[in-house]
Amino acid sequence: MIVKVLPRKGGSTRASARKLMAYLLGPGDLGGAEQGETGELGNRHTDPAVVASWDPIRTATWAQHCRTVAWSEPDAAWRALHTFAQGIGDETAAGARLEDTAQPRNLVWHTIMAAHPDDGQLTDAQWQPIAARLMHQTGLHPDDSDNPVRWVAVRHGPNAAGADHIHVMAILVRLDGTRASIHNDVFAAQGAARWAEQEHGLTPGRGRTSPADPAQGVRADRPASRSDIAAATKTGPPYPKPQGMDRPTWARVQQEGRNRMWTRQGRTRAAVLSAAARAISAQHLIALVEDQGYHVRLRYSHTNPGQVTGWSVVAPPDQRARSPKAFAGRTLGSDCTWPALIAHINARGLSDGLGIIHGQEGQAMIDRARMTAAGWGAGFIDQVIANDQALIDDGPDADPALAYWMRDVFWQVAWTLEQSRG
Repeated sequence: MIVKVLPRKGGSTRASARKLMAYLLGPGDLGGAEQGETGELGNRHTDPAVVASWDPIRTATWAQHCRTVAWSEPDAAWRALHTFAQGIGDETAAGARLEDTAQPRNLVWHTIMAAHPDDGQLTDAQWQPIAARLMHQTGLHPDDSDNPVRWVAVRHGPNAAGADHIHVMAILVRLDGTRASIHNDVFAAQGAARWAEQEHGLTPGRGRTSPADPAQGVRADRPASRSDIAAATKTGPPYPKPQGMDRPTWARVQQEGRNRMWTRQGRTRAAVLSAAARAISAQHLIALVEDQGYHVRLRYSHTNPGQVTGWSVVAPPDQRARSPKAFAGRTLGSDCTWPALIAHINARGLSDGLGIIHGQEGQAMIDRARMTAAGWGAGFIDQVIANDQALIDDGPDADPALAYWMRDVFWQVAWTLEQSRG
């Protein structure tokens, strides 16, 4: 199961509640994204219905109303649900002191919970406790609370990818006027998903349930600057189109390159990761980065002056940029922070000398079958893996930028193709 806590948009709380509820009980996004949904979970709705809320009596009444809509005339049914949904939005927002100018304007909380397509369709009776657990886990409606927020859960059924899912809307102001905290709500929501998986035997998701959990995914870097992207666009790709790759896929690779890998920030990231593939110690890592023309700045602990807590890598001037620029490790990616790199170097000593790409091909670079399916020829794949092995052997013919740029490109294209299938 996956969970997405969506960002709030502008507008007043009451208007946002009406708009979101009308969307949730409407036909879905038939033309453009609405209220923060971007299409990842599918936006075409069929037979939506209320399955849970802060008040069991209201839940039963609203659910019955949704079930009795006459679908023999779909246009009339959608109009009736639209009017009904706006009434639910008004009632959910009613009673909270939203006129208080000290309160932020939009206090609508919107979360999606989706089961894996292989799990089939859950019943309303199964979704109801899942939604209640979400509200309990986030602290918005604890089981023993006599002053919870008002919230409503709407079931949409399977989306375009076949994933059964619900949306939960909550108003982050209690009836006494106090504002509910959503601190770490993303992690709490993931905790509710893990509970639902165990309770109903669902396919496990991968989201973190605590800030202390290690970050997942290949990268979590920040977008490059506009000037950096413009310079990369002007320069173009550093390698030719791989043999056998179709033009649409190559266009996606070029777009990703211009936005990330071929930018100054992307080239700095490649330099750091190529050094990390060979480094056997922190000092060796710094030396390998600086051998490529970069400068390293270390950040030390205030309480323990000898302890390194972070770093930044300064890219030198080049033809595209006349001034040096420092990139913090986190800016380059979650795998480029000082703690992550030191952990990698320490673990690499136990990996029989295999590099990031070669030794973890299934995680870092996507497996050979998927790379072939994405359009790369076997010869080009061998070339990239050979470059990684050359890094391990510290050979003079190694091309670290190629190895690490292509690792990211493989991941990006595979992800894009997976999204297009969903």
